[in-house]
Amino acid sequence: MFAANRPLRFTFYALLAAILYLPGLGRPALWEPDEGRYAEIAREMVVTRDYVTPRDDFELYFEKPPLVYWTNAASIGMFGVNEFAVRLPAALFSIGQVVVTAALAEVMFGATAGFFAAVALALSPLFFGFARFATLDPALAFFLTAALAAFYLAAREDSFSQPSARGRSRE
Repeated sequence: MFAANRPLRFTFYALLAAILYLPGLGRPALWEPDEGRYAEIAREMVVTRDYVTPRDDFELYFEKPPLVYWTNAASIGMFGVNEFAVRLPAALFSIGQVVVTAALAEVMFGATAGFFAAVALALSPLFFGFARFATLDPALAFFLTAALAAFYLAAREDSFSQPSARGRSRE
């Protein structure tokens, strides 16, 4: 099963996660207050065509970084104003995190560990719940996981422990 090439395995993990997270994403109605707030901010971005200034009920709302609002606004632009569109970015970030986790585990411990890491993360109850909930957490978790994976891969390189030209003082 694990003899297949790496891109095929990662595609398989993404498809499995998509099968878990995407069905019924448009049901139930949005949960208050978070899902409703983030959906409204994205909807107002689409309506006003102002993607720089987040607003909730047309009041300035600078409490969170705008990346998730932008992804929600893009999804609303493609699929309309509905629960599926608002929740889709969280599901996609979660699918991405499953793949990155599998890739990191595979590099660290082999293909079998990558498979089990993907399954364990994808089926974790809290992770599963947040993958289907329109909040900023899945995006944050995805980017943190990707950053840590990138750092791990960089740290494995022989050149990582060598001083670089940027690190030396100029004389």
